[in-house]
Amino acid sequence: MTTGTESERERNKRRYQRALFDRVASTVRTRHICSGMRFIDCGNGRATGSTLLTVFMHDGEGRGPAVPAVVGEDTDEFVRTDTGWQFASRTFETLFA
Repeated sequence: MTTGTESERERNKRRYQRALFDRVASTVRTRHICSGMRFIDCGNGRATGSTLLTVFMHDGEGRGPAVPAVVGEDTDEFVRTDTGWQFASRTFETLFA
């Protein structure tokens, strides 16, 4: 059973999350640059791959300066199916933030 105070806390939390989401959705622009892609065929319908990822962010309307927010590396495992290659897993390691 929830009390009136708990319900108010939950409403405030949702309002805060919504306001934060609206601010980010309306002002922050991102671009993800993928580079250094490497793929290795492991045989038996399996493969691995890695991709360097740089995320640039601009906080403001329209065009403007963007700074790298994070640089990391995706490491993927793939499996070949009847419909083509599918992701089996993905991990992300932050290199710079």
